[in-house]
Amino acid sequence: MGAVSVALKAMLDDYPDGGTQTVADEWETRLLRFLNPCQHYGSLDSASEPSEDMVGGDEYYNSDLNRLMFYDASRSKWLSQEVAVFSFGSTAAIVAGALYEGTGRTPFNVADAGMIMPLNATVVGVGMTCLTGDSEVKIRDNTSVLVTLAHNTAASTDAANADVASGQIVIAINSSGGETVTDAIGWFSVRWRK
Repeated sequence: MGAVSVALKAMLDDYPDGGTQTVADEWETRLLRFLNPCQHYGSLDSASEPSEDMVGGDEYYNSDLNRLMFYDASRSKWLSQEVAVFSFGSTAAIVAGALYEGTGRTPFNVADAGMIMPLNATVVGVGMTCLTGDSEVKIRDNTSVLVTLAHNTAASTDAANADVASGQIVIAINSSGGETVTDAIGWFSVRWRK
């Protein structure tokens, strides 16, 4: 029984129907959670990941992924503290529907050239600048569009929330309805998840 619990028990004793130690302990837990809302759950495997009563900022060490995880309340999921950023772009003109190039000017293709995800991930951000062109960049995996970002020479967002499975290849493409884009530089960021 903590000091706060003792004080709460004394206050509850003054109530006409009295108070119980269980109620005092419950209120102590609630008060301490209010005063220090974030919890650290220690080292857990993926199967033991907390699934109830989380608040944004709670954290634990995922022993399966070997990563510190935090609860992202805006996305309602556990994500790694670590952020991985992947770049794409082209010095050549990218026409509507064409793929951008990855690091080292390697051309993307839908089947097998792009950024392969070594773990399950969530795309959390994307950004792009270009010299000319008013278009959309689409971040997609092997099967579907994950994130679309409309831009007029520059735009970014950190509000993306698109899951990608381990082993999937992620690419960037100029929207088929967009304009030709020149001298493009872009990025997308991911956080790892179980």
